[in-house]
Formats: sequence, structure tokens, C-alpha cells
Amino acid sequence: MTTPGLATPKVVDAVTFEEKTSTYRLVLVVDVPWDQSTRQLLALQDKLNNYIGFALDGPMAERYPGSDGKDVIVRLQCPTAPSGRTAKTLAQMEAGLKELGLGFELVVGG
Repeated sequence: MTTPGLATPKVVDAVTFEEKTSTYRLVLVVDVPWDQSTRQLLALQDKLNNYIGFALDGPMAERYPGSDGKDVIVRLQCPTAPSGRTAKTLAQMEAGLKELGLGFELVVGG
């Protein structure tokens, strides 16, 4: 079994579906506190790019038949609230996801 987190950039940590809203959530787990390092932000960007590819380039539709045309939200789950340059980078990532037609939500804690 693969451990979720930034150390596994090619793995989509979890996928959920909410029938009530017909929304898929691609859960990206940040398993360590934010340290605002360039290394951590690049790891996040790499993993997020893989999530975008999963959602938009066909793998999601292949793995989850019926997901095509449904809303997709990238849910970033992290143990601590981002601040400083991490928060700024996340805001830019959120804007980029929106341009691609994907949603974004940040969940701090559990």
C-alpha cells in the first residue's frame, strides 16, 4: 500500500464522490507541517500537477466511469494552516485550478 503525502507525487491519495452534488473530490494529503521551504512548495506543485493530469487527461474517467462532466474539486488536507509564502502559493494554485474548471478547498486538521 502506498503512503499518501508529498513524498508520493504520482499517487492520488484519495477520491471521494458526493452523490447529492455529483461532485468528485481528489484529496491531496500534506502529511507534515508547512515549513515554507522551496523544496516543499515544489513537491506540492508536482503532486498538484499530477492531480490535474489525472482529472483532465483521461485517467480519472477511465478509473471512475461516469465521472466525465461532473464537478471536480481538489481538496488539500493539511495538519496546520498555511501562512506566508505557502499561503500565497496556494492562492495562486487555487486560481490556476479555477481557470482549468476545477474547484479547490483547503481543510486544516483531521
